[in-house]
Amino acid sequence: MGKPMNAYRYCKERQKRWAAQRGLNLIGSAGDRGEAVYTTMLEANLFEPLSPEARREFERGDGDELVAKGGPAKMQALHSSAALTCNVFHYWRHQADLLPILTALRMPEERVVSIEFEAKRPIMDAPNRRVFRTDPNLDVAMQCDGTGRFHEIAFECKFTEPYGRCEPDKKGLKRAYLRDEQLWAALPACAELGRQLSPCDSRFKHLHAAQLLKHILGLTHRSGATGFCLVYLWYDAPCGEGQEHRGEIDQFRAAVAGDGVCFHPITYQEVFASLTQCRPGHDRYAGYLTDRYA
Repeated sequence: MGKPMNAYRYCKERQKRWAAQRGLNLIGSAGDRGEAVYTTMLEANLFEPLSPEARREFERGDGDELVAKGGPAKMQALHSSAALTCNVFHYWRHQADLLPILTALRMPEERVVSIEFEAKRPIMDAPNRRVFRTDPNLDVAMQCDGTGRFHEIAFECKFTEPYGRCEPDKKGLKRAYLRDEQLWAALPACAELGRQLSPCDSRFKHLHAAQLLKHILGLTHRSGATGFCLVYLWYDAPCGEGQEHRGEIDQFRAAVAGDGVCFHPITYQEVFASLTQCRPGHDRYAGYLTDRYA
């Protein structure tokens, strides 16, 4: 019997096949060195070029997605989560009707007034930067006009990250987050989960639960515990690791449900399948996503 399929490798190889079918030239992380999984130009890895506004948002984010350090930028990787996020959401920044993407995400119809990449959401006013060095960074934030259920729809987007190696102490919750009880006043269930993940997370192998808790803290500080929906948008892999990840997502959702937090997990594949139904007017966009990622 062969070895079980590796989810990380599965995602990468699919992207390499897509690039080969299109005759794209690929380079390594250091140009002529490293695995050739980076496009030579950023535009080759995106459905459409970044707008100046979107470029500024990625540049001010903490991920250094557009920074080239002796080689291609992170977003030039075929398996880049930021590139996937951009390919899905950038298109809708210049569309008048966002109902197709909201429907594909299985979200209620909201009047979205803006879409922002790398949106920072501080967990408190004037945080001590020696303790809380950075604010939680949302991959995408949709601001709503306040006439619907939510003030904000926030997104944490994952591609290959859940299938890579990460030590428990690297993804745990720092004890500093639990010292201020006021932070968790409206989130007792989240606080209990936080205590289980601090300072090390030995419970979740694939899900970065501490990161999600920090997002919830930042969103609660801005909109209240029930004024937002945190969408966990992830790429499924047809193997044991994918199934394990799905089980951990269910555990997290059950753990935070007692606080009334809207935590909504959905796979990219589910979104793409729905988008194929709205092809009239969006054919090229939906076709690109389906051909490349579905």
